[in-house]
Formats: sequence, structure tokens, C-alpha cells
Amino acid sequence: MKLWLDDVRPMPTGFDAHVKTAFDAIVALGSGKFTEISFDHDLGDDRPDNTGAGVAKWIEGAAYNGKLQRLKWAVHSDNPPGRKNIEMAMMRAERYWDDNAIASFTGPNRYLSNFDVSEVEFEGMKYPTVEHAFQAAKTLDSFERERVLKAPTPGQAKRIGRLVTLRSDWEDVKIEVMEDLVYKKFSTHKDIQKKLLLTKDRELIEGNDWGDTFWGKVQVASGALEGENHLGKILMRVRERLRKEVL
Repeated sequence: MKLWLDDVRPMPTGFDAHVKTAFDAIVALGSGKFTEISFDHDLGDDRPDNTGAGVAKWIEGAAYNGKLQRLKWAVHSDNPPGRKNIEMAMMRAERYWDDNAIASFTGPNRYLSNFDVSEVEFEGMKYPTVEHAFQAAKTLDSFERERVLKAPTPGQAKRIGRLVTLRSDWEDVKIEVMEDLVYKKFSTHKDIQKKLLLTKDRELIEGNDWGDTFWGKVQVASGALEGENHLGKILMRVRERLRKEVL
């Protein structure tokens, strides 16, 4: 969701909520519902904390402490010094996010990958990895599912999955299916569940070099990571669900 911070300008099309004070912006961001913000700086009175820069400094502190996931941001203020102060605070926040994020599901973080060997059950069949199960879920043909199941590696399962008879509702249900499988993986296997919970509130990003900007993010020319990161978001939702269940 996108947040518009401005005490005068109307909210443009494409934004989801409009706040006019720094306090209201911080409350909204603290809810965890927003992934993007556009800043004005001057918010209608002389209180030093009621500015866009004040909100940016709060974001900086939350990023430093690992309490706020990465935000997309823009500045639409006409105040040059105010704009600079917002940008400086947000650039520091970006560095903290980079330091805190897990941006690769390889090496010691391989357990976060769908290619990790952790058996999951889907509709009466047990698959060696989430990737196997997810590819099988694409089709309703039992013979095609069996072929995916027998693939010796998750990479081969993925390749077979590109050739199956795609179920008609796949685009509508694929994120839900993925989340169900990831939850089963981490709720079943207590060793990796513990590892996931130990990531606390760190941002989880499926950084990749094969161009997947739907399930993960890729590095662009500026060095930033861009993409929808649906797998990372699913892992963070599963982490929060498990955290509540084990308390």
C-alpha cells in the first residue's frame, strides 16, 4: 500500500491513504501495512518534529533497529533544504536495510529456498521440496503430477512444470498455493522453523540473477534490488504466523 504525506496537496490517483501530520504518518507506517511513501516536508505548523524530515528520521531509526521493512519512497516537497534532509535520512535508512536484510537464499540461508530438501505434503502426495510440490500444483493431471514428483532435482521439477497442462485458475491461486506450501515446510520441520524465527524482523529477499522479479528481486544498474519479492513476503508472513503459534 502507498502512503501520501502532505497537508495541502490532494492525494494523487494510485495512493491508498492520505495523512497530513508526521504523527499520523508514523502511526500508519508502524502498522506495517504500507510499502511506499511520498513525502512533503512542511506540514502546516512550526513544530520541528512535524515535518517530512521528522518522519524520515523515524524511518531511519526503525530501519536501524530492524523494526521496519524496506520502503519505496519519493519526495515531492518544494522546499530544497527539507527535501535534502529527507533524502539524507532515507539514504541512511537504505544502508541499514541493506545491512539487515537477508538478500540471498543460498549458503547458510539455503533453508529459505524452495529448492531446499524439506519434504512437504500436497493433496495426498509427499514431495521432496516445495519446488516439486509447487510445480505439481500447476496441473490437475495426476500423471503430470507423478512426473514432477519423480524429478531427481528441484531444478528439473521446475523445468517439467513449465510443460504441464496449466490449471485454468492458476494465476488466481498461485500465491495462495505457495504460501500454503511454505507454511507446511516450516511448521513440519522444526530445525528450519527455529532458523526462520531467529531471523526475527529481518527483511527476507529472494535476490536472484535469473531475472525473476515476481517471486524475488534482481539488481539493476544503480545497484538497487527491484522486484515484487512475493516469496520473501510469504516467508515473512509465515514467520509472523509461526511466531504467534509458538508463543
